[in-house]
Amino acid sequence: MDDLFYPGPFEFRMWLERGEASAFFCTSPGDEALLAKRRRILAKHPARHSALLPEGEPLLAEFARLLAGVGCCCQAANARPGARA
Repeated sequence: MDDLFYPGPFEFRMWLERGEASAFFCTSPGDEALLAKRRRILAKHPARHSALLPEGEPLLAEFARLLAGVGCCCQAANARPGARA
């Protein structure tokens, strides 16, 4: 049991390093089933699993542009489930 836990006091640890946005955000082989499941859940319960205040819409649009700029396929911000027209 001694080798199971860190010997010091508990602390949260997070390791960050620079990387390529496309490697982090773009889909990989095998992601299709998980993405399809997430789309079904969002379509069935958009209010429960998705929220965006009006002041967040410009940030979502900026993020969509970032994804498009690195070659990741993404839906337009106004095509997301529950989006206002």
